[in-house]
Amino acid sequence: MKHYSMTIAKAIQQYLANEDWKFTFDKEDGVFRFDVGLSGPIKNVQCAALVSWDHYMVFAMLPVRPDCKDPQQMHWVNEYLTRANYGMKNGCFEMDWRDGEIRFRVYNDCPEDAPSETVVMNSILTPFMQVERYAGGLVAVLFQGKTPAEAIACAEKKAKQRMDQLLDAAVKKVEALRGQEETAEEADLEEDEDEDLEAEADLEEYEDDEEDEDEYLEVHIGDKNLEDLLEELRQKLDGQEGQDPEDESSEAQDPE
Repeated sequence: MKHYSMTIAKAIQQYLANEDWKFTFDKEDGVFRFDVGLSGPIKNVQCAALVSWDHYMVFAMLPVRPDCKDPQQMHWVNEYLTRANYGMKNGCFEMDWRDGEIRFRVYNDCPEDAPSETVVMNSILTPFMQVERYAGGLVAVLFQGKTPAEAIACAEKKAKQRMDQLLDAAVKKVEALRGQEETAEEADLEEDEDEDLEAEADLEEYEDDEEDEDEYLEVHIGDKNLEDLLEELRQKLDGQEGQDPEDESSEAQDPE
């Protein structure tokens, strides 16, 4: 009998598969396992998602740890992790005082429905993002002799610089998109103006044609009114109808 929710497990499996993550799944215990590569001083962490009936947890296990037989080092690492956890909204670092193991943990409550894709994404991305953010300070405490206060200040400063870089890149991208939109709007406006000019030119040409027609009528008709023109037309038609066709034929013959 399985001791975990298949609905939650399917939601996690679907996200990992859609994002092309390489992972394994223990069907007996309901545990997903996968590795994540990082760009900081810690290059890789092992992750696990443990599914239960109404919740699941995601862990990122760090490959470095303090010497559990060195009380001073254990104390400094614990202080550094406590400083890192302060104010953290989602998840936390924790250390096993028995052997010095360090990991980051995220808990997600799912009492009724399956977690959404966004919830699953955040729960999986948060652990290794926080590890990448604070790994440099942890290494500085373990191997470079820096105090927890010095190390956390350095880690927070680098994180802020990284965030500023990302924000600057996002702003530049938005400005570039706005520039493209403005260029497109200007092109549409110029096209509309060209169409208006063409319409005005057509209207002027039409008005010129009307003026030419008016001038033609004035030249050929002059001061004659419409009744006089119609009377002249009737007389011409009457004259053509009254002509004898035989006369026309006799006039057409050559006299002897």
